[in-house]
Amino acid sequence: MRYIIAIFASLSLIACSQYKDCGTEQNPNLSIGFFDQEEGEYILNDVTIRALDTNYTDSILVDDQDISFFEVSPNPHLDSSSFVITVDTLVDTLTIIHSNTKGSPSIECEFTMSFDIKEIKHSNNIIQSSEINNPIVEELNNTNDDSEEAIYNLHLFF
Repeated sequence: MRYIIAIFASLSLIACSQYKDCGTEQNPNLSIGFFDQEEGEYILNDVTIRALDTNYTDSILVDDQDISFFEVSPNPHLDSSSFVITVDTLVDTLTIIHSNTKGSPSIECEFTMSFDIKEIKHSNNIIQSSEINNPIVEELNNTNDDSEEAIYNLHLFF
């Protein structure tokens, strides 16, 4: 019996090691849609979006583009994720408060993360209001293809 357990454990490790990302976290994307209060989905022109980290350094996610939504993975190491949104010369700060849950390894041996959005804060410079549309951020909860309507986690109204 001891040998059977040892063989099974060895085969599990061999099967798992075939995947190059074995043991890494897989973070789902948070989907944020832009809307006009009266007209629905809204395309913003000349948008730059930066993610802020705890050292107040930033990384550019979107650089001077015309967009109606963006996707980004929340910070799995903190309970909030912050962004600076610039539209032309106007600037707003967006902070998303969330809880993080690390799931068990999938078949491919990857750890999965999910996030639960608790609150949205913004500086009200260009964002008029916001709402949580779908608070659970998981791997397969967003649809952004042509066959179905997009399901955004957050709606930002401009």
